[in-house]
Amino acid sequence: MKTSLSVVGAALVALGIFGCDNTPAEKQETSQVQSAQQTATVSMTDDQKFAYLLGAQFGVPPYLNVPQQIGEMLEYDAMVQGVVDVVKVYKDSTFSYQLDSLTMKKIDSDYAAVATSRAAAGDNAAPIKLAGPMTNQPVQLADTSSSIQKYSYMMGMQIGSMFIGVWRNFEQEFDVNYFVLGFREGISAEVDPNFKVSLPRDSIKAVNSRYVKRIQKIMDDRRQKQNGAAPAAP
Repeated sequence: MKTSLSVVGAALVALGIFGCDNTPAEKQETSQVQSAQQTATVSMTDDQKFAYLLGAQFGVPPYLNVPQQIGEMLEYDAMVQGVVDVVKVYKDSTFSYQLDSLTMKKIDSDYAAVATSRAAAGDNAAPIKLAGPMTNQPVQLADTSSSIQKYSYMMGMQIGSMFIGVWRNFEQEFDVNYFVLGFREGISAEVDPNFKVSLPRDSIKAVNSRYVKRIQKIMDDRRQKQNGAAPAAP
């Protein structure tokens, strides 16, 4: 899959979002993200804040920039489903993506051709097609699903893989529900300047600084271990 998205870092492992109760999976996905939103209005741990930050950083740029290339707005709900499914596949090797590799290859090729055509057209390119509304509901793809919905799902898979890469680098879990919350609120803030996000800018800046220092120490410790030296003190 090729996109214009610049991968900043890369390394994370994802977290399962399904409990063992009798609530249907679709309801669990929705209620858990809603629960994250409700908790965010009260308090968040640093790890939850960091997941929120990652959701905005990884999700918003492709959501805003890719439509300029392909001429269609991405489907938010399908993107989130792609993120969720990457997490599920990582946690359960028996789970399968909703699209097979041949379908994804064809869709990627089709949109690459569209992007090339639009780039050649320049200012004469057709207006960007609008997407459907955000429903915050799980998405079940079918053969009859639109190409843009499938492509959006693929974009979500890529974003989810980046999230998993970060978890691997930090060697710890980060909550995918807060990742999705950050993605959603990041989009809302771009669309509506008056939208009130769960984390103010100064809080985001502070948590980002703390995790930059943390990953620097992790990387230093790994290098020292490789060189046979004792890890640095916390």
